[in-house]
Amino acid sequence: ARTLEPAGLRGPAPLLGGAVARHGVGWRRGVMPRVPDPGPKAAATWEPVGSLKPWDKNPRKNDGEPVERVAKSIQRFGFSSPIVARLADRRIIAGHTRWKAARKLGMETVPARFLDIDEDQAAALALADNKLSEITPWDDEGLADVLRGIEAAGVDMDGLGWSSEEID
Repeated sequence: ARTLEPAGLRGPAPLLGGAVARHGVGWRRGVMPRVPDPGPKAAATWEPVGSLKPWDKNPRKNDGEPVERVAKSIQRFGFSSPIVARLADRRIIAGHTRWKAARKLGMETVPARFLDIDEDQAAALALADNKLSEITPWDDEGLADVLRGIEAAGVDMDGLGWSSEEID
């Protein structure tokens, strides 16, 4: 599999948020800070899109318009972050909408990062990944200023994730 870029990590599988899973050590169910490593490691690898499996209990409604918007973004910018999946069964933890968008676009491979965690921890991470992205509010005035600026610079506004009504 092709690699993306070095992650600079050594040891057990890295978790989101700068921690690594360790067995029987550390605080809070074995999570400890990650350890820098001067040697190159892949942050993600390019994997066959069909080899990843969606989580059948995913409570997010991510069909239709969300997939369309993410597909436009992937077409324009590529993947900004890999799909995160369990190592044991390749079940998607984070990135269901990106995975669906990649399938819609007919992509053969997607960047994926695998975590060696159990099913319960994967479910908890999936929920946290989705919920934590919602808790930071937008500065509407600042956002409007940035959107006006890039539009005035001639930047194509398609594929940014906002509908034209939201931008207006």
